[in-house]
Amino acid sequence: MWSLQKEARWALAESLQAMRVALVQLAAYGDCLFATLVARQIKRDYPGCHLTWVIGDKFASILDGNPHVDAVHKIVLTSRGEAFSSGWEKAKSWVADQLRIGNLEKAYFTQIFPNNLRYYDGLIRTTIYGAYGKPITGPHLPELFLTEAENRNVADFAVKHSLREFEHVLLFECGPGSGQSPMTPARAEALAHAVGKSHPEVVFLISSSETLARPTSQVVDASCLTYRENAALARHCTGLVGCFSGITVLTTSTAGKALPMLQILTKPNGIFRWGSVAMDFRRSGLDENRVIEMEEPGDTRIISCIERWLSESHSAARRQFHEESVLTSADAENAYSFIREQYGKIAAKSAMVRFLRANGFAIIRWRVLVAEMRAKGHGTIRRVLRYAAALRQLRRVRAVAQNLTFDNAYTFADAEIGIAQKREEIRWLFELVRAERPRVVLEIGLDLGGTFFMWSRAAASDAYLLAIDTKPVGRFGMWSPFSLVRRGFAVGSQRVTLLMNSDSHDETTRQRIAALLDGRAVDFLFIDGDHSCKGVWQDFETYSPFVAPGGLVAFHDVSQNPAEQTKGVAQFWREFTVEHETEERVVNDEPGFGIGIYRMPG
Repeated sequence: MWSLQKEARWALAESLQAMRVALVQLAAYGDCLFATLVARQIKRDYPGCHLTWVIGDKFASILDGNPHVDAVHKIVLTSRGEAFSSGWEKAKSWVADQLRIGNLEKAYFTQIFPNNLRYYDGLIRTTIYGAYGKPITGPHLPELFLTEAENRNVADFAVKHSLREFEHVLLFECGPGSGQSPMTPARAEALAHAVGKSHPEVVFLISSSETLARPTSQVVDASCLTYRENAALARHCTGLVGCFSGITVLTTSTAGKALPMLQILTKPNGIFRWGSVAMDFRRSGLDENRVIEMEEPGDTRIISCIERWLSESHSAARRQFHEESVLTSADAENAYSFIREQYGKIAAKSAMVRFLRANGFAIIRWRVLVAEMRAKGHGTIRRVLRYAAALRQLRRVRAVAQNLTFDNAYTFADAEIGIAQKREEIRWLFELVRAERPRVVLEIGLDLGGTFFMWSRAAASDAYLLAIDTKPVGRFGMWSPFSLVRRGFAVGSQRVTLLMNSDSHDETTRQRIAALLDGRAVDFLFIDGDHSCKGVWQDFETYSPFVAPGGLVAFHDVSQNPAEQTKGVAQFWREFTVEHETEERVVNDEPGFGIGIYRMPG
């Protein structure tokens, strides 16, 4: 028996080692870089296999030195467009012949156009992943392998143009073949000259296939470098002005550098839309905070953003200029109509199921959900109904004005959200907070979210509100019904961040808050989380250092006639008031409740 099992294992190993697999991705540079992660995954899923990549000859250099690719079959392309028409047919025909004669055993076609839109989920990267059909394990950094000669050539370029003498070195991507940005080489050059006039500390490296009309020491023509060499060039840069094309993806590769960036994107065209860089980063576990995005901004706005970046910081520029991009129900409907018209009803339904899973029920119309409901049965129907209720609640929340009286705000919170506060106690604190119009609010212990809603109506119109809670985030993350509604509390220019399934006592949570604040001070801290004495002390000692001098810290359940579950807070308050000057409001002797406040020194 043992001998038979051993022979079976050997036979399996030999079959895996002998397996011959093809990956078909003809174009373009950025998409091929994303597909390098599929190549790596194929080698993980089929250890020892022989992988042949079928690629357009114009883009084949991206594979030079890639250890996961054993052979390259090039399809001659006279133009980029042929990759999606006659070139694609040639690739399919070649693969079919190789499968027929036994030179190949498996083939994966990951290229999105013209036949793989049924895998559309809103993002280019994950649509390519979806065509492979198996999980892609991280890290999600496209793989590129540079030669010593390429690195040396770029180092010589950096010396020639004295890049080390500049405080800021910005790589400028322009002229995308994908049409995802309105940035042309001529416009990029003009913008670089405009910024450079008042900022001698910056140099722009214009990366394009076209030569510059007026290169200077501050506006440098990088067209002499190959596409691959831009990855090495990124390592000499401090930032990127991009257009979500091949250079942007290149900087995120294993040969590049994670740069803070400004992305200039097109507005939705009403036909078909891909998600943005920040959305791609978010889904791939990369740092979206290093991305500023703007949709078709004018030159003045672009210049203002770059100047704020140079004179203050990228974070400061992001706070002022970043335009949050989301895929909406209109995008879903447009994609559904486009795919159905071009590829049929089955492909359109398949795409919408993937889009649904990736982006949440909240942005899909009912008719698009039919395929998912049939596949998942009653559980899906219940989830859809929960989303329907959440969407109705979200609409009611967004209809509430910012400048509410306390009575109106409390009545709404009590009826729609849920709030565990005595009316007259929270009235006192609400009026104190509203008088100061805090710009940064941090709440520990979100619970149902009633007080968090109150703070959104008491805070400044551009406030940043953060909350920490141990409540599980839900299967759809920030698109889960609970989070969806609470994030909808933001009104005007406000922003909301929820740290769900997070323990305020964990160091990782403190670090996340520090990163989100990015140097900004908290104006109002509300502590209503762990009700043990030690827990309240730890929350105060951990998060009060983020509070601005003179900032307000409030505690709930400080009453000295405590309920069983608030005894720890009452003990904390006794200890705290011995050495700190405080105020409190306790309406009556009912066990529990009571609000105490403390102002930070300074």
